[in-house]
Amino acid sequence: MNRISPTVKQLLIINLIFYFGSSISLNTEFIYSLFSLHFPENPDFKFWQLITHMFMHGGILHLALVVNKSISFEDGLKLESTIIKLLNRFYLKFHS
Repeated sequence: MNRISPTVKQLLIINLIFYFGSSISLNTEFIYSLFSLHFPENPDFKFWQLITHMFMHGGILHLALVVNKSISFEDGLKLESTIIKLLNRFYLKFHS
């Protein structure tokens, strides 16, 4: 199996920290109000919500799907570049 890139690894760690932090909090409504994105004219809007809302999750299933998608995306990029190389070789071999 291919290793996970450092960027994907860091994003997964941040997602887990936010998930477990919001799960074990005694006041989850406050945590979601603080880190989820609100409309800029809303009094609950804070500037950091532009970044932190991307790491807030609805539950363990949602988090698992995000992790799976992140890993699949990285593998898909590698597969796509391999297929393009093979198609280029095929094209050059039979059309030159």
